[in-house]
Amino acid sequence: MRIVRDVYHQVLGLCAEQGRETGGIIGGQGDLVGQFVFDAGASVGELGSYSPDITCVNRCLENWYQQGVAFLGIVHSHFQSFEQLSSGDRQYIQNILQAMPPLISRLYFPIVFPCKSKIVSFVAERRYDGTTEIQTDGITII
Repeated sequence: MRIVRDVYHQVLGLCAEQGRETGGIIGGQGDLVGQFVFDAGASVGELGSYSPDITCVNRCLENWYQQGVAFLGIVHSHFQSFEQLSSGDRQYIQNILQAMPPLISRLYFPIVFPCKSKIVSFVAERRYDGTTEIQTDGITII
């Protein structure tokens, strides 16, 4: 994932400040993440999971579309230090990617680890056979 330096620090700062299981959406142009909107209306589910404020997120996506900003993925924070996606994360990512129009075949899903002041990025790609591949992705700060 390529990300603008200011946006990287904004993601890290806001998610770390707010604690576990918070997040937001990332957008940009091409494959460069240049926008982040923190999801202040999100809730933490019963099992400590990030639940986006869908109304707020959809409103933001509509505004981005009008401005030529593409949706590039969802960020959320984990409270534990294990740097992997949970099975729930993986299922949610697959559902999101499968719901996207066919032209969108790749999305990013960075996880913020507040206890480490660190972001680990994952990329999800829809394959030609309809399956979704999710793997760790490096972060390049621009």
